[in-house]
Amino acid sequence: QSTFTASQAGTYWVEVTVSGCPASDTLVIDAVLQVTAELGPDTTLCSGQDLVLDVLQAGADYLWSDGTAQPSLTVNSAGTYWVEVSLNGCDASDTILVDVVNATAFDLGPDLDICPQDNVVIVSGAAPGSITWSDGSQDPDLTVSGPGTFWAVVEVNGCFLSDTVQVVAVDLAIPDLGDDLTACLGDTVVLAVDPEGADVLWSDGSALDSLVVTGDGVFSVTLTGNGCQTTDEVGITFVDPGMALDLGPDQGLCTGDQLVLDAGPGWSDLLWNTGSTSRTLLVLRPGVYSVEAEGPCGLSQDEIVIQEEDCALLVHVPNAFTPNNDGYNDVFVPVLNGIPMEYEFVIFDRWGSPVFESEEPGKAWDGSIDGSLVQDGVFAWKLHYKALTPLGLQVEDLLGHVVVLR
Repeated sequence: QSTFTASQAGTYWVEVTVSGCPASDTLVIDAVLQVTAELGPDTTLCSGQDLVLDVLQAGADYLWSDGTAQPSLTVNSAGTYWVEVSLNGCDASDTILVDVVNATAFDLGPDLDICPQDNVVIVSGAAPGSITWSDGSQDPDLTVSGPGTFWAVVEVNGCFLSDTVQVVAVDLAIPDLGDDLTACLGDTVVLAVDPEGADVLWSDGSALDSLVVTGDGVFSVTLTGNGCQTTDEVGITFVDPGMALDLGPDQGLCTGDQLVLDAGPGWSDLLWNTGSTSRTLLVLRPGVYSVEAEGPCGLSQDEIVIQEEDCALLVHVPNAFTPNNDGYNDVFVPVLNGIPMEYEFVIFDRWGSPVFESEEPGKAWDGSIDGSLVQDGVFAWKLHYKALTPLGLQVEDLLGHVVVLR
């Protein structure tokens, strides 16, 4: 054939014969280094991040999209970048698309004003869980109740962006009417505020710096200024000047038990005969207890007698009954002064056979067996009960006899 394709380096010769006359020639093909240009896949940079594009190849010539001729190019802005590499008469090229996450892609907005006694919400617009606030929370929005500097960090396309917002307090006085109070009937209470230039509005519609109160109620005041409002309220109760301490009637105290005496609200400078100055007094033993205190209309005192009582569960079992339907003493049942946790009452005939059984306190035997009244005689009984009393757990098993008289 008249042509030959060589795919690798080497020495190639050819011999041609024309009209019986031979001729030949030799060709040496040398291998040259293959030229490459590989910029990698398209990529995204964070704002302020540099990317070095490098196609270093010894002896090669370079031409970048910006006209430079160095082996590498440093970029930090979005765009399309290309390079051409030439070596030994061979050329290669590549192109890469670079995107940059804009630092302004995350913006908490302008600084905010906050009114006294109010909250503001900083809105991020971020997805839940992708944001972290300066207090460690990860909700999309942050509610703040006071001034300060608040920041957040959010991840956008693998980049961490942050922003800060200042919350500035608006200057407005906060009224303080004090705690709820008690006054004597006939007295006058004056509520006052210092508005410091703000507009004043009381709950009765008045707009002075003070309010005169002569009757019961809840009274409020609102200050308005600089686009904000602050408010406070107080409850006032007027009492009869004859108001007196009252510990209640004398009462009993179970052995080992305790009770609490309460002097009631509206008193100050309390003093019990035990030395306590609290509103309430814990009583552990019988005795005479007294208290004196300063009320809205003067000094008052009272005392109470606490007597010891036996609070055990008491059981009474009659020893006879007459089941003759005359309306008197017709049934037989144990009588308890409380409700036990466990109860079992059984009645036996003379041979020891049960004729009546009950686990229900108060359920009585009418003197019959299978609907027929028994003959006069003596019947044995057994009672078991368990009860929780102020003295603790009380358990008893009692035995006895009852006489049936018809």
